Amino acid sequence: MKKILLTIIFLILFIIFPQQVSANKPKVAIIGSSSFYHGCKELSYRKGFVIQLREAYPDKNFECFAKGGQTTKYFKNQFNDNVKGKGFSELIIYAGLNGLAKELKPSQDDLIEIFRDAEKENITVIVISAQPFGKYGDWTQTWGDNIIKNHEWLKGKPEGIDYFVDIYSIIKDSADEYKMNPFYAMTDGLHMNQEGHNLMFEKISEIYETGSITNLNNTSNNTATPVSLTVNEIDRMVAQPTLQIRIPGLNFTGGLKITKKDGKTFIQTDFFQQYLVAVYKYSVIAISILAVFMIIVAGIQWMISGGSPDKIKAAQKRIGQSIIGLLIAVGSYTILYTINPYLVGFKALETQYFNLESTVTYAEGEDSISGKTVNEQCLMEKFHLEIGKKPELETVEMFNLFKVQVNKYSASAWEKVSDEILASDDPEIKGILHYMKDFKNKEVPDLAGIQDGAGLVSQKIGNGVGYSRKNGEPLKKITYDMHVNGLAVDFMTRSNWDFKTPLSKSKKGDTIEKWCPIYKRGLENLKKLKPDDPYKMYDRLDKKLESCFNNFNNGTDPWSIWPDEWIKIFERNNFRWGGWGWSAPPKVHRTDGMHFEYLGECENVDNKKYPSKTT
Repeated sequence: MKKILLTIIFLILFIIFPQQVSANKPKVAIIGSSSFYHGCKELSYRKGFVIQLREAYPDKNFECFAKGGQTTKYFKNQFNDNVKGKGFSELIIYAGLNGLAKELKPSQDDLIEIFRDAEKENITVIVISAQPFGKYGDWTQTWGDNIIKNHEWLKGKPEGIDYFVDIYSIIKDSADEYKMNPFYAMTDGLHMNQEGHNLMFEKISEIYETGSITNLNNTSNNTATPVSLTVNEIDRMVAQPTLQIRIPGLNFTGGLKITKKDGKTFIQTDFFQQYLVAVYKYSVIAISILAVFMIIVAGIQWMISGGSPDKIKAAQKRIGQSIIGLLIAVGSYTILYTINPYLVGFKALETQYFNLESTVTYAEGEDSISGKTVNEQCLMEKFHLEIGKKPELETVEMFNLFKVQVNKYSASAWEKVSDEILASDDPEIKGILHYMKDFKNKEVPDLAGIQDGAGLVSQKIGNGVGYSRKNGEPLKKITYDMHVNGLAVDFMTRSNWDFKTPLSKSKKGDTIEKWCPIYKRGLENLKKLKPDDPYKMYDRLDKKLESCFNNFNNGTDPWSIWPDEWIKIFERNNFRWGGWGWSAPPKVHRTDGMHFEYLGECENVDNKKYPSKTT
């Protein structure tokens, strides 16, 4: 009897626990050909994008399955052999290039099979587009056309794709869409250099950090397109659950994805999915332990039955029932999967989000520029702001380049400053307008080296006035954001990034160690493309770069691409410029050169005239 019980217990442990693994990092599969193979390598002249991802996201386990010269057949084999059913949560896959020289459909069939299988396992799929390579010796017109057709097909986000990173549109040469911009290309015209790998890293990082891609161009209205919400909005809507009854082994992680379908915004969370999985596993273990206990009890009853046929029969019946219950518990997954695979799919919970109207914004969450007072009561009265309500808006055309939506009661000020900029005879202002126009038309890159026309203007409109609390106190302080109230707009965002020197005490903003070298490379590239300086800004930016590498000349010369007269025109019209900093004057150690905000007469007002409601 003891041998039987020990055998049963061993089988139970063998069935239940072989799949138990330690809490490993989320696994990310990297599948591709030579571009991805290079991405997994670090050389003296190039650090691959996967190497950069490993450094930036140590909480993820990036595993490479890439090899030069391979087609989507190789991709499919790698997925089936090394990824499928192996516990991966993400797949970053190359769109394919080598198999498209003559035909398109076989490659797309392979990718569709991968996408569908990944979707069944709830694997997040990020597709990186192929790059133009018209300069490469073996290139043919058919091959180039197939790359573009495949690119357009993937932009439509076929079944199973969560994110499509459109590298092609960013790095193509403005003079020939079949060729790669030399700024991103190795000498062979096929593979990407360090700038290209930096770009792939940045775009994937955007997905990880914001759930969106700023250059995403999706022509389909029926596919799920990632969109961006602010951190504060996400925190308000989705918070990690706090359980009253802890379930062993359950640790909520990640679990947030924001998508857009048919013009509607949805938030997908994995928390409920993770909870169901944990409850299921815990229930199977609990039922199994109970069944083992009942088997042991029945065994004891059998042993002390004294040979009574009735007692032996009752004990045998109880053992049989317990074993049946045990088999049903441990075999429940197989039973449910056989009935319907979706019964065990544990898909993420999807909730529609209402009352959001936004575009990507880079400088949000600040009340106003530090060091100057703004009375919130004046702000609310003059610009007709109400708690929890979106401001009245009006559309204004700026610099004959784009339109923005601003607070209705500030519209005339934005129109006036735009007219004065356009009427200026300052050659540097004319030059910067010329540069913005060429960037908008994707004829030149911005100083970050990206030639996509994105970030020319950035704003966010929402319900921007509310109350805040501190340290658990009652709600009392009015809080507001100049962007969401239609009083602030960012221009040329990536060329005027929000960053700081080592002397800054702010937790926000990027570092000069990162951005000064980027801007130096960007300016050098621009000089190669336009050596005659049609924008009248090369000398000015050379000097700005010197101060950039010198902590903004110890905080006295903040970074921006704007001419002095451009900034003065805004300031003469009661605008504030973010370049003067988010840290206390007179020295600026965190600068936000993209940011312009209008406060009118609400700057430095008399607090007696507008009594504060913050106390």
